[in-house]
Amino acid sequence: MVASILEQEHVLPFRERVLPVLRWLPSYDKKLLSKDVAAGLTVGSFTIPESMAYASLAGLPPQMGLYTSTISQLMYFLFGTSRQLSIGPTSALSIMVAGTLGMLAAGNQDKYVALASMTAILVGLICLIGYLLKFGVIPRFISKSVLTGFSAGAAFYVAASQLPKLFGIHGASGDVFQRLAHLMMHLGETNVPSLVIGSAGIAFLFWGERNWRKVPWALIVVLASIAVMSATNLQSAGVKIAGDIPSGLPMLRIPEMTWDDVESILPLAFSAFLLSYVEGISAARVFASKNRYRIDDNEELVAMGAANLASGAFSGYVSGGSMSRTAVSDEVGSKTQLYGLFASLAIGAVLMFLTGVFHNLPEPILASIVLVAVVHLLDIPELRRIYKFSRREFGLAAVTFVGVLLVGMLEGILIGVFASLVSVLWLGTKPHTAVLGRVPGSDQFGDIQRHPENVQILGVLVYRVDAMIFFANAETVQEQVMDLVKEQRPPCRLVVIDFDTTPNLDYAGVEMLNELREELGRQGTALRLAKVNGQVRDVLRRAGVAELLGVSRPGITIQGAIEAWQLETKKDTTQ
Repeated sequence: MVASILEQEHVLPFRERVLPVLRWLPSYDKKLLSKDVAAGLTVGSFTIPESMAYASLAGLPPQMGLYTSTISQLMYFLFGTSRQLSIGPTSALSIMVAGTLGMLAAGNQDKYVALASMTAILVGLICLIGYLLKFGVIPRFISKSVLTGFSAGAAFYVAASQLPKLFGIHGASGDVFQRLAHLMMHLGETNVPSLVIGSAGIAFLFWGERNWRKVPWALIVVLASIAVMSATNLQSAGVKIAGDIPSGLPMLRIPEMTWDDVESILPLAFSAFLLSYVEGISAARVFASKNRYRIDDNEELVAMGAANLASGAFSGYVSGGSMSRTAVSDEVGSKTQLYGLFASLAIGAVLMFLTGVFHNLPEPILASIVLVAVVHLLDIPELRRIYKFSRREFGLAAVTFVGVLLVGMLEGILIGVFASLVSVLWLGTKPHTAVLGRVPGSDQFGDIQRHPENVQILGVLVYRVDAMIFFANAETVQEQVMDLVKEQRPPCRLVVIDFDTTPNLDYAGVEMLNELREELGRQGTALRLAKVNGQVRDVLRRAGVAELLGVSRPGITIQGAIEAWQLETKKDTTQ
């Protein structure tokens, strides 16, 4: 069944592979329409206040968050393969934009907005290039530990940027510690009405989430705060409001940029691409697994690319997959990507007719929405599980966490990725190995450390490497074999390396085996390989050493290698 599905996917016309909506919409079951409409309107209700808050977090006008959500979700409806994923601004991407573009724009708000839109366009182009180059494997190179540490660091980073707004204290800048220090030094300047409104918003959001998760509490809090601001004179008491939000749908407008500007935001674009894709694919995989269907990692690059290209071209900024809004869409019963169309239409309707409603939206309420949202980024239970499972994995999370706090979101995730790659290479230099002995009453061999009852054959060392042999560990393997040979009593006459758990080897691995054969040969010890798979045999044949290592034919067991060597030795002594 699975094979037939895969075959069908391979023969699909190009337009249907790139534009998945052409595959599923013609056969759409109308019985699902009511659920998709309800899910779309609900997610749209959640998205409106969140996208405005995240735009504020990114240092952008609130309407840019609405533009981003409207356009991105529409594009994902056309190009996406997840039935539940919600696309739009996210807290992590917003703070990454804010942490990088502020220095580049040098206080010029128009340039800041243009750089934000151009970053989205570049992210979209990178996604499409990634599709052509099959970059769908990228998430596999970023460990769960790194993402957990990044999320925790992002939570603190975002909180540090929003707490001054909650207290009505302005002028904070710099990294997490500088912002917190500024807040502490200016606590006496706290605007009490701002703190009361923001704290009430936080309390109400937490209460609502705990009791009725499917209700769009953020929208309710926003509307209630607008009503309070409209009925009182709190603005004159120092409570900042959103102000005028332009009405109407965004128009096509490619930001004007010099090549120097583009070069300056390329590092941000690559990092935002990495984060956007990883955020989106992670959320999509979770809910695809839950609802028992498949997504295509590579086609998701097209969807992310289209969403970001269109967002940047229509005055939006970088978008990615939101785990929290995706969870909402799943909870309220979205069945297909069509729900995203209705979510996009709902946000578009607000842009067309209701932007005036948000004029009196207090800034502390936007801060409260962001602060409640980022609490979910700090996953303490997950960090505990990682700590119990592996100190090394927890170290990766900690390095990423500290990197985000000390040098920023952009650099922090790159530090985490680099640390994880170094960790993998370090592990590769110290593969698990075992000396094997014969299992009593059989021709099978097993680890003598785990099973002391296994018997070593006199004069024979049987050795196994539980990993690929490559440049990082080849020298370690060679040294370990030679040390074991020196310890053998009586003297070792034959070394058999069991390749049962060694899937492949590179050029350095082949060179090591040949050098080991020559070094052992000078001591009167033979080297043979056993249980070698076809891939490794092909490598050894190309290197011209298969015959020398006794693997000219397939299916040679450890016992077979020993018996073949014994036969060769017997022939040599009789001649």
